[in-house]
Amino acid sequence: MSTSINEYYQSKAKSIPTLANSSPKSGQILFVQRFGSSLNLNIHFHLLAADGVYIRNNWGELKFHELPTITDQELENLLDKIFKRALKHLKKKGLIDSNLEESQNIQDQQDLLFNEHPDLLSDITDSMKNKGKKIGYGIGYANAPTLVKSKLCISKNNFSLHANTKVNALARERLYKLIEYCARPPISDDRLTVTDSGNIRVTLKTPWKNGTTAIELTPFEFIGRLAALIPQPNAHLVKYSGVFAPNHPWRSKIIRNPKIKKGFQNRCELKDDFEEKDKHRLTK
Repeated sequence: MSTSINEYYQSKAKSIPTLANSSPKSGQILFVQRFGSSLNLNIHFHLLAADGVYIRNNWGELKFHELPTITDQELENLLDKIFKRALKHLKKKGLIDSNLEESQNIQDQQDLLFNEHPDLLSDITDSMKNKGKKIGYGIGYANAPTLVKSKLCISKNNFSLHANTKVNALARERLYKLIEYCARPPISDDRLTVTDSGNIRVTLKTPWKNGTTAIELTPFEFIGRLAALIPQPNAHLVKYSGVFAPNHPWRSKIIRNPKIKKGFQNRCELKDDFEEKDKHRLTK
């Protein structure tokens, strides 16, 4: 995903005449989230991208060039590229077959697990058994029609891509809130309560279409959902790419010292400093 978006920014930069002969570099931070509102396994990604490219000028200085906002057509082309790469990766790992269905190897592993450990299913309802027996139901079809949900929000092949959130460089507080949202943990204690019967009630962030505002899980079901949210060993849930990657030679020149005030916060401090100097000058 990061690779496709990185290529998009570089290609778009080179399409601009003044940047055509440059070597543009972009940067992204990817947050992997494995959970949904009901503590269900719902793997999705939030990606923060510098909306432009960095270019080294003739004096060796790095300059940031903001690029025009992505269009709906560009977003669809980008989603197609991400889908094809994801498909190739899943096939290479043996997770899906040529029909885009879950591979027989994965299903055999699940059946073997439940056959060897029938106690894993003993306390689960029939509906939970069915969910445990099947991980996925295919990821889409190569020629599926494009669904435009809203401005800069497209769904295709059961993949969706939303790119309508943009934060101005000076809006540091809003950027902080956005990063906080992308990096949030799966569980909030405020949404969990223990009922008199000993079950765990999970309050949903937003009601479902059928009016459901909370779900109630037995302790066994609750532990089962938490277990599914645990990533594989050594799997990083925050990934830096492009110029933000730890080993990129430009990173040290782009990432500023946290002690240095930036954006709107810095501008406010300068304003207060100027006002204090003017006040001191007038009282002399």
